[in-house]
Amino acid sequence: MKKNIAVLTIITVLSGFFFVSVYNYQLISNIKSNPQRNSSLVKIIENLETEIESDQVRLNEMRAKIENIEILLSDEQKAIQTLRNELALQKKAAGLVPLQGPGIKVILDDNKDGLSDNPESNPNNYIVHYESLLALVEEIKRAGAEAISINEQRLITSSDIRCVGNVILVNTARIAPPFEISAIGNPMLIEKYVLNSSEYDFLQSSQIPITYELFTGDQTITVPSYKSNITFTYTQLAN
Repeated sequence: MKKNIAVLTIITVLSGFFFVSVYNYQLISNIKSNPQRNSSLVKIIENLETEIESDQVRLNEMRAKIENIEILLSDEQKAIQTLRNELALQKKAAGLVPLQGPGIKVILDDNKDGLSDNPESNPNNYIVHYESLLALVEEIKRAGAEAISINEQRLITSSDIRCVGNVILVNTARIAPPFEISAIGNPMLIEKYVLNSSEYDFLQSSQIPITYELFTGDQTITVPSYKSNITFTYTQLAN
């Protein structure tokens, strides 16, 4: 803001010098056009010419200062844009912004039909457990996924998937079936890792409904940003 005021001030001064120079030039022209002027007028002309030359020097100095200020402003704007780009990159890496791209969506649900057909059986045999979510997420990470979410809960380095009683929590948020694991990455590679995993075989043998959808070409999948609080208890910036 201060630099903008400085530029406006310099421009105002330049404008004043310009109008004075024009006036002096006109005055000199009028005087020189009349050969009858005496020596005192000649002296006035010489003084005005000297003043014009001095004004021209000051004008050049002002122009140089303006150019330097413009260069500084341009450099500062470039530096600010660089910082903005770096901040956007860090937010992306930290999971603080939503992302989209090719990938896969894996959907798991409880085996409600199996439970209704076998009411005397152990109900735990017909529901999705948090261990299955953990195992599938691990396979998806191994496949190089760049962003993962479960039921719109973004997974970051500090995220946890756990069970409290009969409730599954992700990032301390309660989630319920059906469970949708969305991942951005190489769709074919992620598919390969999921289908070849022992967890996928276990879920199928347990008759837990599991399906998936690939997003390729122009199709994209969106992974939301991390919404929970990030707190640091023991860490601090290193010197």
